[in-house]
Amino acid sequence: MRKKMHKYWEWSFALLLISHCIHVNIQALLLIPLCVTTSLCIKDDFRFYTTKFNKPLILLFSTLFLLMVVGLFRSFDLEDGVTRVSRNLSFIVMPFFTLPLIKSSSMSRKRFLFVFQAAILFSGIAFLLFATYNFWTTGSVSSIPGDSHFSYNFYMSHLLTNPFGVHPIYHSLVVTMGSVSLISYAASAWNCMWNSRKILVLLLLAFHFILIVLLKSAVFSLLYAFSMAVVLFYFGYKSALKSIKVTLLATLTLILICGIAGKSLITKLESFEVEYNLSDQHQSALQARLGLWDCATPLFIGNWLTGVGTGNLQHFLNEEYKARNFKFVLVSGEEYNPHNQFLQYGITYGILAPLVLLCLLILILAQSIKQKNTVALLFSLCFLAFCLTESTLQTQRGILIFTCFAGIFFNAPNFWKFGIDEDSGNN
Repeated sequence: MRKKMHKYWEWSFALLLISHCIHVNIQALLLIPLCVTTSLCIKDDFRFYTTKFNKPLILLFSTLFLLMVVGLFRSFDLEDGVTRVSRNLSFIVMPFFTLPLIKSSSMSRKRFLFVFQAAILFSGIAFLLFATYNFWTTGSVSSIPGDSHFSYNFYMSHLLTNPFGVHPIYHSLVVTMGSVSLISYAASAWNCMWNSRKILVLLLLAFHFILIVLLKSAVFSLLYAFSMAVVLFYFGYKSALKSIKVTLLATLTLILICGIAGKSLITKLESFEVEYNLSDQHQSALQARLGLWDCATPLFIGNWLTGVGTGNLQHFLNEEYKARNFKFVLVSGEEYNPHNQFLQYGITYGILAPLVLLCLLILILAQSIKQKNTVALLFSLCFLAFCLTESTLQTQRGILIFTCFAGIFFNAPNFWKFGIDEDSGNN
C-alpha cells in the first residue's frame, strides 16, 4: 500500500514539474493532487517521515511566512495584503510536498528529469507554433499595440509566451535548469549512450539555447552562458568527455553560446550607460533599474527594522516616484516594483526578510558544494542573481519555482546528480 501511494505521489510531483511550463492558473490547480497524495504518503508512514523533516528549511520558510502575516497588522490595503499572504502559502506546504522525494529511487528521479525535459520541449514547440499562427494570420512577424509606438516580434519575449500565461523571464530560469540537468544526466551516461540518444540530447540543448535567445531576458542571456561554462568545464574537462575532439567541440560550443548570449544581452539592455536622469522618460533597461533602485533605497533606509507592512509597498513606491519625478514610471502609467527581491522584502517586512532569503540561498549553495551537485549549485547562483534584478517572489510562478526547487534540494540534496549513489546524503 505504501509503495502504491508513493507511486501516486510521484505522478503528482511530475505534474508539479510540468506546471512550471504552463499557465499559472493551471499550475495552481495541479498542486491539489500533490497535496492529497503527500498527505496520504506521510499518514501511511508517519513515524518515518517525522524523523526526516528538514528543520532548517521549515524554520526559514516559516519565518518568511510569519513576517508576511505580521506585516498584515500594519497594512492599510488589507485586501492586497491578504492576497499576497495567500499567494505565499507555498512557503508552508512545499517542505512537506517535496519530502517523499527521499524515498524515490534513482530511476524515478531520471523519469522526473525526462518529464521536465518533455515539458520544456512541448511548451516551447507550442509557443513557436502559436507565433507562426499569428504570423500566418497577420502577414507580419511583429505587432504594434494600440497604446505603443514599439513593434513587438511574435517570436520573442512576452509575445512568445504570454498567450500561454507564461512569463518569459521565469521561463528562462526553467529552461536554464533544464539544460543544466540534461547535461548532468548526459555526462554520467555519455560513454554508454546510443548515438541516437546522444543526437537527441544535443538537439534538445540546441532547442533550449534557441529558446533562451528568443525569450530575450538580459539577465539570463548572461546566466545561461555562465551555467553552460560551469557544466561544460566540470563535466567536459573533468570526467565524461576525455576525447580531444569532443573537448574542442565543447570549447567551440561554449564560445558560440557566449558570443550569441553577449549579443542578446547588449540588444536587450540597449546600452551599458550607468548615468541616468529621473526626469528623462527615455531610459534603457539598465538605467530604468538604476532609477528604480534609487527610489526604493530611501524607503528601505527609513523602514529597515519593521518594514512598511504587507500590501503597502506599491503605495509608498508610487509616492516616491511622484516626489522624485521619475518620468519613466509616471509616463508609462504602470506600477513598477523595485526590481530587486532583497529590496522588496526589506522595504515590506524589514531587514530580517532579505537576510532569511539570503540564508536560504547560501544553505542551498553550501549543500550543493558539499554534495558536488552542479544542478543545485547553479540553481542557487542563478536565483541569487535573478533576485538582484527582479522582484522574483512577487508572482505566483516565481514563488512556486523557488519553493519547489528549494524544497527539492533541501530534502534530496543529490536530486538530478547522476552517476553516483543518489540515495546517500539524503538522510
